[in-house]
Amino acid sequence: MDRQSSNGTDNRGVQAFVALQILGAVLFVMITTTAFVAQRRGGSRHPTFFSFCFSWIVFCASYALLTFAGQQERPDHSMCTVHAALVYAAPPLAGSTTVSLVTHLLLNVHLALYKTAKKRGSLFVSIALVFTPWIIWISIVIGVLFFGFHYPDLVQFSSNRTYCILIKTSLPNLLSSWTTLFFAILIVEEIVIGVLLYRNRDLLRGYNQSATMTMRVMVLTIFARSGIAVAFVYTVTDKLGIQFDLLIGASE
Repeated sequence: MDRQSSNGTDNRGVQAFVALQILGAVLFVMITTTAFVAQRRGGSRHPTFFSFCFSWIVFCASYALLTFAGQQERPDHSMCTVHAALVYAAPPLAGSTTVSLVTHLLLNVHLALYKTAKKRGSLFVSIALVFTPWIIWISIVIGVLFFGFHYPDLVQFSSNRTYCILIKTSLPNLLSSWTTLFFAILIVEEIVIGVLLYRNRDLLRGYNQSATMTMRVMVLTIFARSGIAVAFVYTVTDKLGIQFDLLIGASE
């Protein structure tokens, strides 16, 4: 009786976890669509913003892949390996696109406050901010796929039945360290932006639109920081319960 009750609770937990992922993906699709419409009507959104939104759609969809494939209960090895690759690549992707977005914001704040002329390399910087996170993501996905198919015994379904994981390897810890680096860079950049805005608060009166956009991005990245931090802890250990998986979904 207790085992049946536990299984029922676990099933509800898995369903809630997947539902949160799908909800997060839908919300970011709505944000992206709204931004596209505003862009066509004369609005201005830098490509780093769209890259940020797309990365979180990929993030959420990656965790929900098993449900989309109809293999949430018992995935086969190939699907489990693909799922593990996407799940391990998701936090670095989200972390790097968030850093790119905030880096672009920092450069714009510096440009507005100090009236610095745009340099010739600004186009290259923009291209790098947009494409580097996705190059990182593709590299991790390919690397984990190669590892998983080469060492099939080291890929398994988590005890919570929510995602697939790698065992007996330091690769998850290496990726979590990478995510931690992005998280640290993000915090430092936001502190710098905060200090710049505070020191030049009198000048901001003439840049109401820029200040508003800055606040919007800062608020948006609060949720990103939470998601990255929680996902980082997830990549360190697989011994956390279903409640922690729900925290991952709720933080996105």
